[in-house]
Amino acid sequence: MKKFLKGFSKLLAVLLIFSITACTNKNVTMKGREGNEFKLPESIDRIISTAPSNTEILVELGLSDNLVLVDDYSVGIEGLKEDVETMDFFNLNAEEIIAKDPDLIVVSGFSVIGDEDPYKTFSDAGITVVYIPVSNTINDIYEDIIFMGNLTNKSDKANEIVDKMKSEVEAIKEIGNKIENKKSVYFEIGSGGQLYTFGSGNFLNEMIEIVGAENVFKDQEGWLAVSEEAVISSNPDVILTN
Repeated sequence: MKKFLKGFSKLLAVLLIFSITACTNKNVTMKGREGNEFKLPESIDRIISTAPSNTEILVELGLSDNLVLVDDYSVGIEGLKEDVETMDFFNLNAEEIIAKDPDLIVVSGFSVIGDEDPYKTFSDAGITVVYIPVSNTINDIYEDIIFMGNLTNKSDKANEIVDKMKSEVEAIKEIGNKIENKKSVYFEIGSGGQLYTFGSGNFLNEMIEIVGAENVFKDQEGWLAVSEEAVISSNPDVILTN
């Protein structure tokens, strides 16, 4: 009996080692922010980010050194390496992206138009591509941070960032709620000749309300192309630019 138990124990030990090894080598399936499933790479050492919002989160998570390529608009983000290479992701250079040998490509929802997904080529090639949808609320941003923290094994740091943000937002909201004479605000987010702003139903409008002000285009929804005449007729107290 003792010999049997001893032999059985050895067998269990071997099976345990085998199962641990198998779990370590097997890619873990994870569900993305848009509900799609993808397999995590065994390690995430080389990351490409296609939008400044995602780049900023990755930098805050302590992954600046892992970023091998970012979009042009990410330049200037505090904490981002000055020598990191950039690309205009509206004009993809597939060869350059593949040459970076990324473990992970983090894509903005803005990059996918309708059924056209310019990044499918890379996922078909075995590169893990995750999509971060356009955030409509501040809570969506919190969820983006938590998701990217879980994705990159930085969940503790992600929770720390979110807890700090929530605390700061609540402190500002408390001040904003006391403001009776609310200023009207026009927020210009475009960078070219056309004027672009937003109505209700997105986190920027939510932020304006939190600080105790009112968006002059709050009666409309989503992202808006507006005319100079419309802005002038709205007669804002304050004009902000991105």
